[in-house]
Amino acid sequence: MQVYKGYYNIALDHSSSGMFKDSRGSKVSRGSLKEGDLVFFGSFWKVDHVGIYLNGDRFIHASTSKGVMISPMNDKYWSHKYQGGRRFK
Repeated sequence: MQVYKGYYNIALDHSSSGMFKDSRGSKVSRGSLKEGDLVFFGSFWKVDHVGIYLNGDRFIHASTSKGVMISPMNDKYWSHKYQGGRRFK
């Protein structure tokens, strides 16, 4: 939220689910993700985590236990939680 406000001057919802539902963002297929796109994670019922896509099939995100970190998109923990990508710029 803060990165998009400061870098792109785009105010986003505070919640990851609100960002995911924001109609200003266009859906992006996983194979078409570009650096800066938002990537969303969760379960079948809800989106509960968001990150910013980086080159090399990685994303940066804030972990409650480890702080800001970079993770691979195909990480065993994250890969099955992937819900979609959105482009706001």
